[in-house]
Amino acid sequence: LYGNKLIHTHLNDNLGVSGDKISPFDDLHLPIGEGINDWKTVIQKIRATGYNDVMMAELKLKNQPGHNELDRFIAMPIEEFYAFSLASLRKVCEE
Repeated sequence: LYGNKLIHTHLNDNLGVSGDKISPFDDLHLPIGEGINDWKTVIQKIRATGYNDVMMAELKLKNQPGHNELDRFIAMPIEEFYAFSLASLRKVCEE
């Protein structure tokens, strides 16, 4: 990571690359913990930089073409989706 140059975070989860090459359609913006990212390691590396500021979750409520992973979140009231996403981010930060 960039150590003392880290000034902002944009966090989201994904399921990896679906074909031979990464595509914009692979960028699912799932809530933290709903994909394959190793969040324990990510958070440890961020903490090792000394960064102690905003941890922003970048989320979506629209499926990418050919994907339906967000359906259960789309069905939630928006307040419930935000609460779920915040709880998920807090959980990985506390581990």
